[in-house]
Amino acid sequence: MLAQGDRPGPGTGSEDCARGAVSRGVPLRIVWNDALSLGITEIDHDHQRLCMLYSELRSLMKSSRGGEMLQQALSDLVEYTQTHFAREETWMREYHYPGTVAHVFEHRTLTNKVLSLYEAQTSDTTTRVAVETLHLMGAWIPQHILGTDQRMSAYLQKVGFGQ
Repeated sequence: MLAQGDRPGPGTGSEDCARGAVSRGVPLRIVWNDALSLGITEIDHDHQRLCMLYSELRSLMKSSRGGEMLQQALSDLVEYTQTHFAREETWMREYHYPGTVAHVFEHRTLTNKVLSLYEAQTSDTTTRVAVETLHLMGAWIPQHILGTDQRMSAYLQKVGFGQ
């Protein structure tokens, strides 16, 4: 794991730079560090919040406190992900980002998977849905930030976003 402020280099396993300890293939938390910072305050704050919501859901699931609290944490993660995506997509369109179509496709693909899981849950399957969501999001969040979002951020900064 990289220390605070370190940036991953080629071949350093940068896809793992944002993950904490792993249990049963699910990161216990997604650790925010400078490697995940895109240099755009609004997006970085959104990503920090997504990491926190992920960790809260993982913590609740691990503690077996389930029930309504687990459903609410799952709902919060799904909702905030959609809010964040809408914000990014607005900026991409407003600043004519050339990668908008592919980026939005990634957002829609994840959203559809997570909503499908979420809508399929019943009180008996909340834990299963939470585990599947954590598996999906635990891999997707850092990978998306370090790849797709980094490219978008570089473009937005180049064209004067936030100045």
